[in-house]
Amino acid sequence: MLSLLQKARETYRKPLRKAEVFGKKGRSGYEKYSICRSYGFTLTVWLSAAGIVKSESSERTKEEHYAALEQQYVEDVREYLNKTGYPDSGVMCNRVTYEDGRREYTVFLHHRRLAGLAEEEKEALVQELLQKAMEEEAFQKEEVSFTFSIS
Repeated sequence: MLSLLQKARETYRKPLRKAEVFGKKGRSGYEKYSICRSYGFTLTVWLSAAGIVKSESSERTKEEHYAALEQQYVEDVREYLNKTGYPDSGVMCNRVTYEDGRREYTVFLHHRRLAGLAEEEKEALVQELLQKAMEEEAFQKEEVSFTFSIS
């Protein structure tokens, strides 16, 4: 009985490691691998999410930039038509954006006197408006096509 009491005292005085306090003597290699894999997976998910948010943000900024350019172009066309004798012309611009980045614009021009122009005069007007569109640097960089409808 005495020896049991002495063993208990010796065990009690010996300092314990942290792992022994929680009932473990250390982690096996597989446990360490699983923990590292979990942290790696979590880090990958976080970085991917951050990349997606940044990509969407830059795409949104690009679309806002093009929307401002399109609005400015419509205003420039209205101003040009006012100067050339077609006041209060209706100008509307529709855009189609493809996944590969191409853009197609259809510009509708409405004015009673425009509808009565000869085909040669309409073609000259379209060429002038197309040249005004291509003066814009952003429209030159991308694949952009313009179609004009005069009525």
